[in-house]
Amino acid sequence: MNLRIKQVGLILLIAFTAMMIVAPMVLDRGNATLAYLILYFIALASSWNILSGFTGYINFGHAAFIGIGMYATTISIADFSLWWPLAWVLGGLLSAIFACTLGFAVLRTKGPYFAITMLAVAEGVEGEGAGVGGRGAGS
Repeated sequence: MNLRIKQVGLILLIAFTAMMIVAPMVLDRGNATLAYLILYFIALASSWNILSGFTGYINFGHAAFIGIGMYATTISIADFSLWWPLAWVLGGLLSAIFACTLGFAVLRTKGPYFAITMLAVAEGVEGEGAGVGGRGAGS
């Protein structure tokens, strides 16, 4: 990857981060939500491209990792009144710790075994999340 592509990537990352921080201050609630959803799907598509596009792994665990990060962020804002940029960082760190811990074992599997294992992880996280603190399953 040449230096020019890295510079463009860094500029885009800074621009997206700035948009996430400024959006609630300048947009109404509906447009801010739309902006967050657009950036969320950009991040999701990029992560899927990195793992499935470049390595060929079929990963069903994205939902689990993103869900853990979002759940941790939401709880830290709603229950602990954490400043939301700090809550984002906390949610990302907790999700990354879970992903690294799990990835140490799961990335040693190949082909359909990896896909099945990640599907089981996603279902397990969903099942556990439905009963945590009475908050899951739409409550």
